[in-house]
Amino acid sequence: MAIFSHFKKSKFEQASNPQAYEEILKEFKHFMDDAEDMFHSATSATGEDLLKIKSQFRQRVRSAKERVGNASNSIIKQAYKTADLTNDYVHQKPWTAIGTGVALSLLAGYLLSTKRDTQ
Repeated sequence: MAIFSHFKKSKFEQASNPQAYEEILKEFKHFMDDAEDMFHSATSATGEDLLKIKSQFRQRVRSAKERVGNASNSIIKQAYKTADLTNDYVHQKPWTAIGTGVALSLLAGYLLSTKRDTQ
């Protein structure tokens, strides 16, 4: 991305954190595996065992919510960092940002107009 070449690479690496996305996906997979196991256990359980399984499931849901919440907070922080970097760039080079916006608008307009012509 030539537009952002004046930023230090480490700033952008700090602003994006693919580990947080992977953590959310990993937690979701583990949660679904646990939920499936508990569901199979619950189908044959009665009385005390069923109450125990329900309690375990509630605890697992709470744990999953907390872990996903922590990872999503990390993603939100990185989104703010990225927005700050973009804001800095626009303030440092406003005409480049305006030119990029105009060029993208013209391209979008052209593509939309040719799509209508072919219909």
